[in-house]
Amino acid sequence: FVHSSSLARHIRTHNEDPYSCKFCDKTFNMKYNLQIHLRTHTGEKPYSCKFCDKKFVHSSSLARHIRTHNEDPYSCKFCDKTFNMKYNLQIHLRTHTGEKPYSCKFCDKKFVHSSSL
Repeated sequence: FVHSSSLARHIRTHNEDPYSCKFCDKTFNMKYNLQIHLRTHTGEKPYSCKFCDKKFVHSSSLARHIRTHNEDPYSCKFCDKTFNMKYNLQIHLRTHTGEKPYSCKFCDKKFVHSSSL
């Protein structure tokens, strides 16, 4: 670690959970994580979409949502479908490639989606 404070913060992730939620029994090793967790109890959603009235707990959730208002930048090379998330394109491509990465542990059957197991 470049800074001793970074090392101290990292060590806390292994040794202690000094921040406790006043609403439930969860504890956290970083104050920031507790602050984010508290939003599940307070309902605070500080990140607002500028295109619609949706609000989000996490900035990353807002960023993902905003892509639903924009163009679909991910195009399938096999058909004319487009997607606003790379992950959704990757899943769709399996319909063309026949890839089935999820196997049943009881039989030899394979699936495109883990939820099909």
